[in-house]
Amino acid sequence: MVVPLTIISAYGLVKVFEVLKIYAVYVLRVSCLVLLFSLIVWEFLRYEHMYWVHMAKEYPYSSQYGVKELVDYIKNDSNEYDSIIVTDRYDQPYILFLFYLQYPPQEFQKDHTLTARDGYGFSTVREFSNYKFESVKFEEMRKNNPNSLIIGTDSEIPEDVIIVKDIYGSNGFRYFKVVRN
Repeated sequence: MVVPLTIISAYGLVKVFEVLKIYAVYVLRVSCLVLLFSLIVWEFLRYEHMYWVHMAKEYPYSSQYGVKELVDYIKNDSNEYDSIIVTDRYDQPYILFLFYLQYPPQEFQKDHTLTARDGYGFSTVREFSNYKFESVKFEEMRKNNPNSLIIGTDSEIPEDVIIVKDIYGSNGFRYFKVVRN
């Protein structure tokens, strides 16, 4: 029983090699394409995983979450304050403020302050209307800016002050502390 099975298996193996010899180039091309496609799909899924899962945990501030909620909180009361000082710790928040406030471009172009150009020729908006965007030095700002709203991060606003509003992201990260001065 073993001998006929071995002969049939050997004959089948010889036939497989003959077919592979005929179609070797085709099989090699298809294998390479399947491998390449699999690699592309794998890398895309890895990118999506890194973007949606890891980035939110490792760099929570990079998503700019919290600015919309912050603007919604302060826009109705903004005229009550001489100045609203917002941290620039999370890049350039003025762009998102302009967007969420629906601030008229004509007004913005007349009334804003820019920094000096850097080595690459770029400058940043430091203020428009009664909004100021700068690094928060809390004790100094508290003395120099009466009747203001100071908005900073955990590291910029001390814990022992009266915080009127905390802005949290969906990931539980506290983005902003709002303090009335």
